Amino acid sequence: MTANGTVGSTARNHGAGRVAPGLAVEGVAGPGTVGGEYGAVGMGVSGRWRMPAPIAKRIARQSARVMRAISRSIAQPAARPPDAFFPAHLSVALIDAVSGARTEAIDGGSPAQRYCRHFAIARRRAGRWWLPPVCAQEPLSDLVTRYERLGVETMAAAVFRGPARPAGTGHAGAATVLGLARALRRLGIETLQDLGARRPRALDAALRAEAGFDARTVRLLLSYGGADDFVWGDAAVRGFVARALGRESVSAARAELLVRRAAYELILSPRHVDYRIWSRAYVAPG
Repeated sequence: MTANGTVGSTARNHGAGRVAPGLAVEGVAGPGTVGGEYGAVGMGVSGRWRMPAPIAKRIARQSARVMRAISRSIAQPAARPPDAFFPAHLSVALIDAVSGARTEAIDGGSPAQRYCRHFAIARRRAGRWWLPPVCAQEPLSDLVTRYERLGVETMAAAVFRGPARPAGTGHAGAATVLGLARALRRLGIETLQDLGARRPRALDAALRAEAGFDARTVRLLLSYGGADDFVWGDAAVRGFVARALGRESVSAARAELLVRRAAYELILSPRHVDYRIWSRAYVAPG
């Protein structure tokens, strides 16, 4: 990745018949299987599993149409992603996911900015495209300890709540942050590396089943703190891809693969492109 919010040129070298690292998606036939949305997958001379050439060519054509749709309909597609996409700690990504990073413009800053100032920790990591070492991050256990020491009311009043009170910044928002942190810790997740290593759908199912967090919060957490190739094939992304292809609908797996490939070809961050597509269809409350 480069500092202007784009992925390096090597990300583009994933020509037809070969899937770039990190592009494996659920629903695509894997080694030793036949079927899946893209048909059988064969073993190449390098020992890596790859799509048959006719299927790869079809996907390349579809990816080109999605690329044009992204360039045409998403304003300033090469815009620098905001700081919320480069948190120094998982706790910061979590707070932004609950409160919404758009609250930065309010007096006193966003809850994440206020939290970082209050406890004297960095909000944005030094290298935008490289995760900080685990030893340099605040684990979620530290966030939970702060709550246990100060209490939810104090955290809400002294840390999260600014002069203005958009959704997610009062007592309910502070309590949600604590509940989500505890739920993630029960799943063994403490740092950004832990979050990025989890399969998004499995994590979404676990969090929503265990703690009842809504789809928007989990999605934003994965957008801000997850792996850079994160793309979520929800209704917004599926609809965008379907319109680009002139179809009534497409599957989640196909939408994710095509958006991810298109982002790499445009030298953009897949998760930021995904977020821009989703945010066009979803207007966050508050």
